[in-house]
Amino acid sequence: YNQYYYDMGILGQCNTFADFSCFHFNIRNRNSYLGFHHRDVPGNQVLKSNRWYHIAGVYDFQAQNQSVYIDGRLDGSRSEGAY
Repeated sequence: YNQYYYDMGILGQCNTFADFSCFHFNIRNRNSYLGFHHRDVPGNQVLKSNRWYHIAGVYDFQAQNQSVYIDGRLDGSRSEGAY
């Protein structure tokens, strides 16, 4: 644990390590992060220890938009292609 920077993985998927086409969803510095290898959308809500959250990540392929939801509320979004 580093009080200034740490990642806690929720899930991730890579086609290969060479082409950098990885999807990841994690908690970084107490904020949710959804991304496609360096194309991340961070959530804004600081997550607290010892509390349950419902966290969802959505990628709308047609709109090219990534979104993160915390407890059903939009917490962060950005327009970005997947790969």
